[in-house]
Amino acid sequence: MFCPECGIEERHSNQFCRACGSDLRRVRSAVESPDTITASAVSARDEIGRAIAAKIRETRTAEADVPARRQERDAQSVGCIGRG
Repeated sequence: MFCPECGIEERHSNQFCRACGSDLRRVRSAVESPDTITASAVSARDEIGRAIAAKIRETRTAEADVPARRQERDAQSVGCIGRG
């Protein structure tokens, strides 16, 4: 975390900035409990990830079906040739 007053990085859980003495408790509590906009962004990111994963599964399933459909089509065309 960085001090909002002087910009120095505070790596420890100090209540006050070691450089300028600013009270860091409000900043630390704000960082630890995100607001509704941040929570909404996290939720949207998760939802997008799930949608992309579903689309990938759908695409892989469709690709796996292609050889089976080709075999079926080829078998039907062979049957048509023999009938002529």
